[in-house]
Amino acid sequence: MKVLRVIDNNLEKFLCAIILSVMTVIIFLQIVFRFVGAPLAWTEELGRYLFIWLIYLSSAMAVKLRAHIKVDVLKVVFHKKGNFLLDLISNAFFLVFAVAFTYYGWRAVIRLSITYPQTSATLHLPMWIPYFSIVLGCALMAIRLVQDTVELVREYRAPESEIKEVDA
Repeated sequence: MKVLRVIDNNLEKFLCAIILSVMTVIIFLQIVFRFVGAPLAWTEELGRYLFIWLIYLSSAMAVKLRAHIKVDVLKVVFHKKGNFLLDLISNAFFLVFAVAFTYYGWRAVIRLSITYPQTSATLHLPMWIPYFSIVLGCALMAIRLVQDTVELVREYRAPESEIKEVDA
């Protein structure tokens, strides 16, 4: 169980760190080789696809950290129960969005891998690979939203003293 907990806590961080490192090296190579006068065509395309993967995986990490942009004006008006309900409604809408994007992303991946296979221009990479970032990122967001909703309920039910001790 300890291994699962480590994966649960660090999956997105680990993947984002690797992708960001590889992307940085590839873009640096592109700049150096362009400066020398022998640009590498594949670096621009691979850098773009890695950036897309980074966006979706880091969005899942932001859900886990509750770091997405929110309008907090109503949080000042309501008390504990009202804020809890607002957070639940927000998570529910976001979950519907994430599940819909997972479903339609999966349909696009199937279409691009089986029905109408396509490859990228320079790398000749199957196009389902960049599109799969939508599926994986939104599926991870959905999982993280369910985890966050469970945590919200746990925080709501916990006495005030336990919440302050956990936060400290």
